[in-house]
Amino acid sequence: MEEYTVEVSGMSCESCESMVRDAVTSLRGVSSVTPDACSGEVTVRGESGTADRVRQAITELGYEAQKRTFGETPRTRASLLTGLFILSTEIHRVKRRNTALSRRS
Repeated sequence: MEEYTVEVSGMSCESCESMVRDAVTSLRGVSSVTPDACSGEVTVRGESGTADRVRQAITELGYEAQKRTFGETPRTRASLLTGLFILSTEIHRVKRRNTALSRRS
């Protein structure tokens, strides 16, 4: 058994969640499905090798589906970008301060 997350674009309400749940639950080898429209994610627990069939079933409903890579979430990408922005801003601030100090000397 393995557990993985599929990112689903366009799943926006409880009805969408229900359709995805029904479609994925009907697949052989899938033991549990937890769709979450708020996050746009579907957590699936099932036999190894079910991910492609799960993505296909979700795609056939009209949604875009992509298996998430381990450790990668929209939040981790956003956090990384925010961290890089803060770091670059701080580097720029330090460079300006050093330039101002060197002019005084």
